[in-house]
Amino acid sequence: MKLSKNLKRTLSCSLWLLASFLLGGCEHLYYADPNPEKPYAFPSQPAGASMAAAPSTPSAPALTTVSPVSSSYYAPGNIAAMPATPLPEAKGGNPVANAGNASILQKGDMVTISFTDIPPPGMPEFRQRIPDDGKLSLPLLDTSVQAAGKTGYQLEQELKGLYVPRYFVRLTVSVKSDERWYYVGGEVRTANRYPFSGEITVLRAIDTAGGFGDFANRKKIELRRANGQVHMLNQNDVLKNPQKDLPVYPNDQIIVHKRFF
Repeated sequence: MKLSKNLKRTLSCSLWLLASFLLGGCEHLYYADPNPEKPYAFPSQPAGASMAAAPSTPSAPALTTVSPVSSSYYAPGNIAAMPATPLPEAKGGNPVANAGNASILQKGDMVTISFTDIPPPGMPEFRQRIPDDGKLSLPLLDTSVQAAGKTGYQLEQELKGLYVPRYFVRLTVSVKSDERWYYVGGEVRTANRYPFSGEITVLRAIDTAGGFGDFANRKKIELRRANGQVHMLNQNDVLKNPQKDLPVYPNDQIIVHKRFF
């Protein structure tokens, strides 16, 4: 049977539309619920579940909202979650000056002072142990300079003010102190020398050495200063009055004596 041209054209369009439908799938079909207040549930669908409503216009996929990470949480590699550690401010808001506050120069410290950014022949590096009066005598200066009780940064700034502009147009001063130690011996758990890194008292220094030994005489604690002074402490007195817990300075020696009964 011969088909007319119109019928052939109609069948071709129908077949083309059917093929497009089958190849495209049903993922874009939406079923509008005529009664959204009482949605119909298919037999395979849980009770109470509603059918998806057809959107009016195609919309872009919703962006996933990421909640901010709490600053208290940290995992290796999670840099954004690491809490910031601000630099403590020193007097005048200078964090650089505050960096040396934990390392105040003391009597007996060996310091090295160098001068740079000056014309030839320049000045030699200065190396001296801070004497008992805490003052240093430096080249070209007619007065001694107080060093003990100051940080390296503070001493650098003071020396720069003494040399510039009186002797030099510009000058860079560098103050470095050698590693400093204090010593704990006698009846303690771990008799040894320990690095001096800041303010510390006699009882705290003993704790650093592991605490008192089994035969320690806690009423007879000897503190020997680097300048030869000797102080005797009693732990019971110190516990009653913390002001009696004397500070320890570099090169000081603490000796806990032994009890005999």
